[in-house]
Amino acid sequence: MRGRAKCQTRGVPFSHGAGFPASASDLASCEVQFATKKSGYKRKALPQPVRFEVWVRSGGRCAIRNRYLLDGALADKTIRLGELAHIVGQQNTAGSPRGQNDLVERDTADNVMLVCADEHDEIDAPENLDVFTVEKLLALKHAHEDRIKHVTGIAPDRTTTVLRMIGQVRGQQVELNAHGLRGQITPGRGPRIHERTRYRGRHYVEVWIVKDGKVVASDHHDVVIR
Repeated sequence: MRGRAKCQTRGVPFSHGAGFPASASDLASCEVQFATKKSGYKRKALPQPVRFEVWVRSGGRCAIRNRYLLDGALADKTIRLGELAHIVGQQNTAGSPRGQNDLVERDTADNVMLVCADEHDEIDAPENLDVFTVEKLLALKHAHEDRIKHVTGIAPDRTTTVLRMIGQVRGQQVELNAHGLRGQITPGRGPRIHERTRYRGRHYVEVWIVKDGKVVASDHHDVVIR
């Protein structure tokens, strides 16, 4: 649980929950000042390594909305908009969202997710706890962090290269340009990619696999649309 309260760190206002203050000691001081109105307990500061790990795992993006949380939309400046939310509440009390749980270690990167401020309010609202369960939030966190790890692990030489694209328009073969590419094939996208067309008849799909600038495999599939 956290609130929208603010305190001063070295004379600069710091939004509670933002995750990265001026220093760890500043955050500790700020956290001690802060107490939630609903539960009355004082929230302990998350260790600096835990905060850093959660931000890195999440790629600086909200684990629920995928919003980039280091860019302000109004001032065109870098600003930390993310908040660190506990999945199992920090305290084993009824006032700590999802807090009544057998989990022992709670201030860990595995139990904290990076989210937008609005999402933090929504997932911790008492009336929403039946929706945003521990299992639900863990699934959202893991799916987001796994995707970030996969996407950021794709080296520049493993991008999709378009060699040639042939399509059918009113029964006639036409050469398509790169702007006609619907999307690249990446692991985890699933075995099926759905497309729509207004034209019936015989179409086909050609797939080319390029490695180190050379075609190492290709395939051709006929698609008949009735």
